[in-house]
This record gives sequence, C-alpha cells and structure tokens, in this order.
Amino acid sequence: WGDRSHLLSIRDVFGCQGADVIVGADVVQWPSVVEPLLHTVKALLWDSKVEKEVAGKYPTFVLGIVKRATSISNQFFELARNMGFTSSKIPAELYLKYGVVPDECKEYGGRITEIYELTLTDRSVPPVMLERDVIIGETYENVLATPY
Repeated sequence: WGDRSHLLSIRDVFGCQGADVIVGADVVQWPSVVEPLLHTVKALLWDSKVEKEVAGKYPTFVLGIVKRATSISNQFFELARNMGFTSSKIPAELYLKYGVVPDECKEYGGRITEIYELTLTDRSVPPVMLERDVIIGETYENVLATPY
C-alpha cells in the first residue's frame, strides 16, 4: 500500500484509469497500513466511470473487517471520512442466514467479520498518490503523510 509505482503498474496492467469497485478483507490490522491503504484505494477509485449524477452511485470500496482493536478501526473510519469516503455497515442479514455468524466462523473472543461499504462521495481533493508515494516508515508506528 502507498507505493505510487505499484499503483501505476496496476492501472497499466488492467488498462484502465480507475476502478468502480474494490473488494478487500482483513486488510486493516496495523495502524501503519491505515493511511497508505486508504490513499491507494482512493487513487484506484479516483478516475472511476461511475458518476455521482447517475442514480446516486459512487465508486465503492467493499471491506470485510474484524475489529480487533477499536482504536485502529476508529482511526480507519475517521481518516476515510476525512479523505472523502462515506461509510455504512452492511447488515449481516443481507449476507448470512438470519444474520447469525456460526460459532465456527468466529475468531478468538467471539470477534466476527463485519462488512462495510465505503463510497467515494467527495472528489474535491485529488489523491496524493497520483503525485507521490505514501509509504509510512518501516515500523508499525503510524505517522500521517498528509495533515488533516
């Protein structure tokens, strides 16, 4: 996450300027990946063909996340909001029978994967990754690359 050369390679390989939908699961575990991940997702969605004028549709990041640490989840959703994303939790009833997670699918401590939809509703500030890398150190310490 956060490597501009990788971003440009992905765009070249798929022969497109932007994605309409990105799906990710279990990618928010360490504070140091939160910002580079969101910058990468925003840059991939930025040139999406989905136009906000068409039936209220927006480029979307569908994310499965296990909230192992509340502080990291809070940091993720706050930064996403600051970067122009609107998030909503998808009710479990839409993808699980009766909305109940079987015990064998739960993590230690009963934690479950929750599904969120993050839509890029504000495209007023271009993604910084179209200009430069957003790689945050070699440790798990999170240092914001851009001020908010």
